[in-house]
Amino acid sequence: MKKALIHQLFTILLTAVVVTGCYKDKGNYDYKELNKVTIEADVTGAVSVLLQDTLTINTTITETIPSTGGYDYEWVLYQNIGAPITRWALATTKNLKAQITQTPGTYKLDYFMKDKASGISYLKSFTINIVGKFNEGWLVIEEEGGACDLSMIAPNDAIFRAIYSSANKNHFLPVGSHRVTVVRDRLGVQKVYVLSPNEFTQPYFVDFLKVGSFNDQFWGPPSIKKPQEYFIEGSSNEVMLNNGYPFGMTTMVPAPYKLNLQAPGTWDLEPYSIYTTSSGFVFYDKLSQRFYKYNLTDLFPFAAPPSSAVFNVNNVGKKMLFAGAGTGQLYNCIFKNNNDDSVFAFTMNPSLTNPAIDTAFIPAANAPGLVNATKFISSKLLPHVYYVNGNQLYLLDIPARRARVVFTFPAGTEVASMKLHVNLKNGSDVYQNKQIAVAANEGSNGKVYLFTIEATGDFTGNTYRKLYTGFAKLNDIALKWAP
Repeated sequence: MKKALIHQLFTILLTAVVVTGCYKDKGNYDYKELNKVTIEADVTGAVSVLLQDTLTINTTITETIPSTGGYDYEWVLYQNIGAPITRWALATTKNLKAQITQTPGTYKLDYFMKDKASGISYLKSFTINIVGKFNEGWLVIEEEGGACDLSMIAPNDAIFRAIYSSANKNHFLPVGSHRVTVVRDRLGVQKVYVLSPNEFTQPYFVDFLKVGSFNDQFWGPPSIKKPQEYFIEGSSNEVMLNNGYPFGMTTMVPAPYKLNLQAPGTWDLEPYSIYTTSSGFVFYDKLSQRFYKYNLTDLFPFAAPPSSAVFNVNNVGKKMLFAGAGTGQLYNCIFKNNNDDSVFAFTMNPSLTNPAIDTAFIPAANAPGLVNATKFISSKLLPHVYYVNGNQLYLLDIPARRARVVFTFPAGTEVASMKLHVNLKNGSDVYQNKQIAVAANEGSNGKVYLFTIEATGDFTGNTYRKLYTGFAKLNDIALKWAP
């Protein structure tokens, strides 16, 4: 009886719920249509603006229901990185008209529009490329009248002369300045360094105003100033080679960043860096004629190689002519014996316990002038090394153990510098590893040649792609890519 009563009550309750659910809702509600806002601008895609120029963007606002309270506007610029620290408020107007003073690079621009009445905000974003006058191109060191200066060949073939002296109130680089190098540090900041016989100059990469010199780089500057090369490898490891000694630092520690004391011992290192993330820096010592690893404070040998090694990295016993990055993690090293009459091409992979990969004796008849070559470049696409002797540019095919002439300069030409096109910011650069720039002198007249490299290693059309003339004596050339 009790169970029957409970069942009857449950049935009545369920019926009431169903009836209530089916009851037609006759409530009187007011629905308000939302304002649909569309923001259009008079620019599309990435917008490029020259440093110090005015960036202008005009907007058109379309509304389905015009706002009764009007809008607040804000234009905000950020660095185009994962977590930008700095924001620049450019304007609080419907349209943008602002002078751009930020460092060249790629930025994100956000346009915020807030309805004063409803409090609803709207957003439109833009990509902005800030371009410096000296943003990218080939930098050259010119020497004339006992002083040196920097000039640049821009991608549109415009040539900017005397850019260092113009930025520094007619102060010039020291006579004999022999090396300009462009590097990119751990934070992606571009740096330009100029090395002279007894000085080191850092011009700011945007306007080339001098911002540093030799002593500024060290916790304790060495007594002898003889800078030879500056390397940044693995993004956070930096080394200056000075008077044959390495001075290193890492930027994986809090700032300020300064170079350490020189490595203990007696050294005379060749100015060529061999590097992998596993081995760190590797240098060749002229005095002991062997390779050493460098851990940013000290030099130490490789492990003893097996008897089957094709060469002994700890006992090479030859004079190094050149070392440069080849394909993958391989490095091409060119040596001559101590009698200066035989040449060898060694291939090594410093990331391996036994780095020795191959050794090739290059018969003198097969590679004319190689033993006395002055300038070298290692291909990163093929097992080739380019070298210069006199006015002839050769391609050394290492597996074939043979060289061939790929270009002959006018009689009397002296090649001052030869560099491979390597863009550390944009690996998809159309000329990446496929173009060689040569700075050459015919007497006191400097010329710059650009050669593009075919799949065979030869130059397109067997000649240069472009030629720039009208320079004073040239000492060096380097690619400056867009920051």
